[in-house]
Amino acid sequence: MNNKCLQLSTTIGIMLLICAFAAAQGEPIQVLYPVSGRLAYAVATELRVIDTETAEVTAGDTTIDEALVAYERWSGDGSKISYLATGNIQILDWQTRQVIGTYPYRTNGSFFPEGGWNGSGTQILGVTGDLDWDYDEVQIFDLASGARTTVLRYYDDMPIPQIPDRLFFSIIDLDWNPVYDDWIVICIDTSPLGSENDPELFGEYRGLLYNISTGQSFILDELFSEPLNLASRIRWSSDGNYLLVGTGQFNVEGHYHIVRFQPEVAGQPLKVVQTAPAILRHGILDWVGMGDLFILQTYDTDQTLLLLIAQIIDGELHTTGFLRIPVTTAHMSRGDWVLDAGPEERAALSCLFDQTLEARLAVGMGGRSPSRTVRRAACGMRQGWPVRKSR
Repeated sequence: MNNKCLQLSTTIGIMLLICAFAAAQGEPIQVLYPVSGRLAYAVATELRVIDTETAEVTAGDTTIDEALVAYERWSGDGSKISYLATGNIQILDWQTRQVIGTYPYRTNGSFFPEGGWNGSGTQILGVTGDLDWDYDEVQIFDLASGARTTVLRYYDDMPIPQIPDRLFFSIIDLDWNPVYDDWIVICIDTSPLGSENDPELFGEYRGLLYNISTGQSFILDELFSEPLNLASRIRWSSDGNYLLVGTGQFNVEGHYHIVRFQPEVAGQPLKVVQTAPAILRHGILDWVGMGDLFILQTYDTDQTLLLLIAQIIDGELHTTGFLRIPVTTAHMSRGDWVLDAGPEERAALSCLFDQTLEARLAVGMGGRSPSRTVRRAACGMRQGWPVRKSR
């Protein structure tokens, strides 16, 4: 057992015995496991950020009028937030809390900046459509010039070129690889051929890996025996080498998958490396930001929004709750997460589900199982995964 790992985990274990509470609009947010990170989210006309270590809530942008806020995404280094508000795409500098960029989103069709930033923080991926909503376009928005470049266009009720046996309905999720800028992943709402203008037949979600430079594409669904799960986002890891994917219907059993991405491999560049049964009504929010830990979210029994840290170890899902947000505060967007942890906290996080830790560290919701005696790789390595920096 790594002594440093044990020492750090003991410290965290003691911290876990303390429930930290703070007020957010008069409602308490409960920290179950203090993690240095920030959750940006929108509540109606407000942009807010929760410090997930202290439960402190900050109003991210106090200049917003009565327009709804949506599509908030952190830049890769966590220094800026992009979001839609007051009819504009806004860029907020987190350190100064000042809006440093405002761009009209209705130029040549409305632009929704939901696909995140490129690795250099100079461009944003989003979806747009014409005023009649006859089609959706995947576009790249350049912050310096304000120009938008179309990389894909799909017409309503028309076959999808990359998935010719399905009709297009809408793009419901997308994410930009933070390292390999040519690659994006898209989740599309589809229906079978012959179901034109029948909305009851839509709702089967297909995933597409797409190269915006060459047009090369791969269908994610071919890797799985279940359709993609709408409640789970598809997200790239911070090093660009892995995808986090949820499959199965929201109210029935499904699975969580970690998929290896190797762009240098000829043919299929995707390979499933970890799979575990999903928890009912628990959707994927994002990666934690280091290693193979990820975040699930659900509404628990008392109608509060519960966030959990999760990890798949040898096909078994391990989870522990780390943040509980009251329902009045949780009436909000799905949010976007960024990790702020330093080296020592990252080392402790890497030991969170280490099965060799002592029984006195058995805390949280299935965080550790002291009865297990299986020896695993040293903390910081999971199936050869190195501890990685935050996005």
